Amino acid sequence: MRRLTAVGLAVAVVILAACGARAVQLVAPAPDHRTALDCALNEANARGYIPEAGGVDAAHITVNRKVGGGTREEVVTRLMTLGLAGANSVELDRLVIVGADGDLRITAWAIREDGKADSPRKEAVTDAREILAKCARPEG
Repeated sequence: MRRLTAVGLAVAVVILAACGARAVQLVAPAPDHRTALDCALNEANARGYIPEAGGVDAAHITVNRKVGGGTREEVVTRLMTLGLAGANSVELDRLVIVGADGDLRITAWAIREDGKADSPRKEAVTDAREILAKCARPEG
């Protein structure tokens, strides 16, 4: 049984490594998570994110921000190849904001054109850091 579990864990690690997408998760103490979530939602809205799921009452919020049509090089490549190359550029910045267990957690992702998750753009990580710094309040 232990061998089967070890093999299962090894397979899971290989699959996750092959995916290549790595979310960035930031955590800070926030004893009053309702206030922290409300602040985070307001800050995300001010940065152009639109709520997609959850809410303050649900203790989690998913917000998205539409990203431009890709870099100039991606757009040119796409036009020159009639859409056959340059695809799957980042379509959305996504932040998942959770308030629980005395913490405020913000996970940043990028969502590509094909709908798959990808590693976040640095702008989304910067937004997450700024929101966390403003809205999480340590005890005391």
